[in-house]
This record gives sequence, structure tokens and C-alpha cells, in this order.
Amino acid sequence: IDIVSAKAGANEDKVALSYDDNETTEWSSSGLLSTGWITYQLDREALVSEICLKLGGFRSRSYPLEILVDGKLVWKGNTPQSLGYVTLPLTPTKGKSVTIRLTGSNVEKDAFNNMIEVSGKKLKDSGNNSVAGNSKGQLHIIEAEIYEVVK
Repeated sequence: IDIVSAKAGANEDKVALSYDDNETTEWSSSGLLSTGWITYQLDREALVSEICLKLGGFRSRSYPLEILVDGKLVWKGNTPQSLGYVTLPLTPTKGKSVTIRLTGSNVEKDAFNNMIEVSGKKLKDSGNNSVAGNSKGQLHIIEAEIYEVVK
């Protein structure tokens, strides 16, 4: 489903970077739990069923999130660490907006034991590699895609 705009609790001038189809850009919140949210406006009402996310620090960071469609809770939990994108199955819900909200501190633990790529280099796990230091209260979204049930 096409995203036409977004609002966020912080860094609103960069929200479009979270859905621009460019894996070298990202949006992030300010580090306060109260600003750890982003709401996407869809181009039309749809039966939203999945969200696919590439999150900053994806190899080592798990984000406690709530996902809402038109204000209705459709997913809650901790995102898995990954080698890139994670797909979260949502309770299929009709709506025109999707909110991703951080609900607590991120959990840091390398799930892949500092795996090295075939090239001998470690894969960067954020859009511009800005995810560093104490970012346990930040939500970093490199890319977000929203999907609907097709019948």
C-alpha cells in the first residue's frame, strides 16, 4: 500500500526517509520514549495485514513496539534481530493510517556473533550507520512497507 505522508514525535523533517525506498537513509526519534512513534498515512483505506521493516541496528537490536491501524492495536511485541528486513504479521484491520510506537527500551545483543560477510567486511546495520552509543530509547526506521490482504 502506498504511503503518502507521515508524522512523527520527533525529526518530522526526516519522516519521508523511512519510506523512500533508499536503504542509505533513515528516520529516528529523539531518544525520549514520548517521541518514539511515527504514523503513516496510506493512499487509501485497505485491509492492512503485514508490515515489513528494516530497523536501525537490525543485527543487534530488538525494539519493543506496538503497531496500530487507525488507532486499533494490531501487533505488540519485540522485533526479532535480523540480517535486514523483518516482516510482522498483523491482525488484519481496515484503515488508512498505521502507527508504529516504541513502548520501552531497546534490547542490545548481537544475534549473529559478529558475523563477517564473504567480502571480509562486517555488514553495516543502519542506513547511515548513525545508530551508536546510548540509543536504547530511540526508534530507527530505515525502511517501512505496509501490505494488505489480497483476495
